[in-house]
Amino acid sequence: MNQPTWHILGFGAIGQILHSGFVEQGQRCKVIAKPSRDRSDTHLVTDVGQTREIPIEWVKAAHTGPITHLLVCTKSYDAIEAIQSVSGCLNADSQIIILINGMLDTQDVKAASKGAQLYWGLTTEGGYRTSPLHTIHAGTGLTKLGGDTPPLWFDYWVRAHPRSEWVEDIEPHRWQKLCINAAVNPLTAINGCVNGELMNDPLAHKTQQLIAELGILLSTKGYAEIADRFPAVCNEVIYRTAKNQSSMLQDIQNGKRTEIDLILPPLLHLAESNHIPVPTLRELYETFLLRFNR
Repeated sequence: MNQPTWHILGFGAIGQILHSGFVEQGQRCKVIAKPSRDRSDTHLVTDVGQTREIPIEWVKAAHTGPITHLLVCTKSYDAIEAIQSVSGCLNADSQIIILINGMLDTQDVKAASKGAQLYWGLTTEGGYRTSPLHTIHAGTGLTKLGGDTPPLWFDYWVRAHPRSEWVEDIEPHRWQKLCINAAVNPLTAINGCVNGELMNDPLAHKTQQLIAELGILLSTKGYAEIADRFPAVCNEVIYRTAKNQSSMLQDIQNGKRTEIDLILPPLLHLAESNHIPVPTLRELYETFLLRFNR
């Protein structure tokens, strides 16, 4: 196939990390701008102490033309509306890759996407922004993409992002990523700390309690192998992103809406439906709501 032209919706830390990979590999990548967005010609990505300046090709949602390959890296609560904003540029041949933190219903996404082919992605790459267009790549992780057999465009993806793999059954990995977010994001937001502090007192014990409860929920979903590995996987993510500020902490610091309602409630609902006690998880959600007046 010809080299794809990527379009990115959502230009936060992950969007900027993905964009830099494509551009540095010589692949065309357009960023769909919000009306109020700062449209500087470049953005910065700092990795292992070295800062790179990456050129940006901005486009407006209404004037971008047909979209063949769309990456959705928005906040979970914005994803459906963001896809709808470019629905006139989508068709049955379009490919949509969704990389978000929370759990969206696949049918809701399909309804917004004009029959486009839908793929789910998740990443443990760590990044945070020091300004709207400067991202610190604080932890190298693994990106999983999936949904049926690998499409032709995946070869180009891997050239830009070598630490990626294709998983035909992505659903168990979506739930694993949701559980990782549940273990890390709310607790760091409540305590105003970087991820690595979850490994230290006084937060280490509560973190491990959370991880244990989340592992039980993964097992309840029927994902026994992922559940068995979950403590090791989750602790590895915390270790590799130790200096990273979670996205939820950044949202709190910047006075923005968080993704809490698309992370903890699906897990609490799963626990309630199966009569599984998750006292640490429930306390975490209640504390978050009280602390941030939700």
